[in-house]
Amino acid sequence: MLGQARGRFAAFVDDDDRVDERYVEQLLRAIRLAPEADCIVFDVIVHGPDSPARLCRYGTELEHGMDGEVYTRKPNHLMAYRRELALRHRYRDIGYGEDDEWAARASADIRIQHRIEAALYEYDWVPKPPSWYGSGRSEA
Repeated sequence: MLGQARGRFAAFVDDDDRVDERYVEQLLRAIRLAPEADCIVFDVIVHGPDSPARLCRYGTELEHGMDGEVYTRKPNHLMAYRRELALRHRYRDIGYGEDDEWAARASADIRIQHRIEAALYEYDWVPKPPSWYGSGRSEA
């Protein structure tokens, strides 16, 4: 589907997650403010089965971890990428985790990042049993 996209930016929304009512408006505003951006990042609220909802902040300057009560991550597939950059990286057919694998490659190409200072996405994290990942893969 990415190959069929015609806009300057591509944004992915997982079918089991939710976007804020301002999601489209905020992304369009960011594109107008920073048309040269390779990636537009924003915060995500992560809901876990046994923990309170937590904020996750994404950015090229961040590492995978926690800063106090806030998760920190490199930009993932939920962020909006300049279409040309996104097309440089094809999704691989690896069965599980292809979105994270794609984002690791795509985010390494980000040179100009624009941040929206808002949580625009809600993600429901559900841990999977080790057998879900197949041989040689892990959730980490």
